Amino acid sequence: MSDLLKHVIVGDLIGEQCHRFRLSDSGRRWLAFGGGFASHIVLDLIDVDYTINWFNPIQLRAACPFVIAQAAGILLVLIIALRDTKIRPSRGQLRLWAIAGSVAPDVIDGFYSVLNPQVWYTGQLLLPFHRTRGPIQRMGMWPTLGITLLIMLLRYGTIPFYLLVRRKVLTFGRGVQVAKLHDFDEDASGAVQSAGDDYSERKFGSATPAEEDGDTDASDPDGS
Repeated sequence: MSDLLKHVIVGDLIGEQCHRFRLSDSGRRWLAFGGGFASHIVLDLIDVDYTINWFNPIQLRAACPFVIAQAAGILLVLIIALRDTKIRPSRGQLRLWAIAGSVAPDVIDGFYSVLNPQVWYTGQLLLPFHRTRGPIQRMGMWPTLGITLLIMLLRYGTIPFYLLVRRKVLTFGRGVQVAKLHDFDEDASGAVQSAGDDYSERKFGSATPAEEDGDTDASDPDGS
């Protein structure tokens, strides 16, 4: 058993990004699954994370903190993805498809090694990228767990917080721009009205006091 949580986190991110592609629903699902599967291959080829021999009860008991942290982290990611299916169903489903693809290689070779325990020790597993590549200096349990938890914090803590703040700032900025445009429209309307009044006065002239008195007298039936 290796760092399965890291595969799940990367797969979840890939599934979320697959939602941006303009493909059919089935096309995006296969893209998400394939992307998750491919990410597992890449991580296995470049990563030297901690690996547990699950056929050794002593080593498995010693790695209990690692196993518990892995299970809790994977459960949390699945809960986040399932909640997303209620907010944006298509995106949430793509996240689940990508997560399935990211764990598929370990599930395949896991069942294969259970059925054939000797292949685990000889390193001749079913998938080529899981086979023994010679002696590899791997990280310890705690460094592997620490790096994975840091990645998880960045993925579900720092980055979403940054995006939330950025969205709030942009929304506030748009509100300020709308307010400024509203004030500008009012000023422009007032200026146009004032210019129209000035033009009317210059073109038609304003009534003189005598004319105003004449109009008043003409409207008075008693002539007073």
